[in-house]
Amino acid sequence: NISDAPDLRYAWDNGFAISTYLDGLKKGKIRGSLDTHTNRMMVPARPFSEIADLAPVTNYYNLPDSGVVKTFTISHVNWDSSPLPVGEVNIFAVIALDGINEDMGLVHKLGEVDPKDVKIGMSVKAVWKPESKRTGGILDIKYFAPLGRKKTNLEMTQIKPVEVDVLAMAQKRGKIPLSYRYTAGVAGAKFYSDLVKGKINGTYAAERDEVIIPPAMFDEDSLLILDPEKDARAINPGSGFIRSFTVVYEGRLGHLLDKEKVVVQVEFPGVTGSIFGVLELKDGESFDEGSPVMLVKPKKVNGPDMVTFKLSPS
Repeated sequence: NISDAPDLRYAWDNGFAISTYLDGLKKGKIRGSLDTHTNRMMVPARPFSEIADLAPVTNYYNLPDSGVVKTFTISHVNWDSSPLPVGEVNIFAVIALDGINEDMGLVHKLGEVDPKDVKIGMSVKAVWKPESKRTGGILDIKYFAPLGRKKTNLEMTQIKPVEVDVLAMAQKRGKIPLSYRYTAGVAGAKFYSDLVKGKINGTYAAERDEVIIPPAMFDEDSLLILDPEKDARAINPGSGFIRSFTVVYEGRLGHLLDKEKVVVQVEFPGVTGSIFGVLELKDGESFDEGSPVMLVKPKKVNGPDMVTFKLSPS
């Protein structure tokens, strides 16, 4: 088993279009941008037209917070896919805001309505959280409720987009929680146990009369079961040649390396498949596709990072 917990971090920039949209939500407004090239009001606001050759979009508006239900679904889970208590449901809907294109639907929850009474074409209006509890996110709208006979403001007001400076954008950072455990399986275990002995074995697939590397539990062409032990065929670890290569400057976790590495794809004569590994180079050594290489016997093996080759003596 190979376990790790990568340190994955991010820095997120909303840009002025989405910043304008989120700022509107905090102020109890739904905002969009007008694509004058196609005469579409886009919600959420976008800074360019994906239809008109990415032409800039510069006109921003406060829009009505009412609309009609275009489609809906009754869900037994929350936004984050966690199950709801038995008997409770969420009603999620695509809502076409009044006065704008029907294909610019806003996805949100419906509230104050029995699921059996929801209908496509039903008029609804946003129910907002109190101003003091808004954070500038889509959940500042608690839900959309049936409009009934209530009147709503259909006015669209042009506004200036929000200005966002570089420092404010750079502060939106976070870390992605992730850990994993990789199990090599029977074929992988065979490969790594041979590798630590300085050996390479492939698996013979009788159906197509070929030896496959790395070792395999089944033939991908016929899907017939193979036995990496019984069907093992020895391969000369000094007979490889470079099929392709790339120079990498980051490790698997995304951190910059102290020194770049050359990762090579190595093939062997008369064998189907290839093995990837790191090419060890001495000062002054040069290589290219087709250069002969040989396996370096590792001191230990704890995963694919320990597969190493060196240039064969000329």
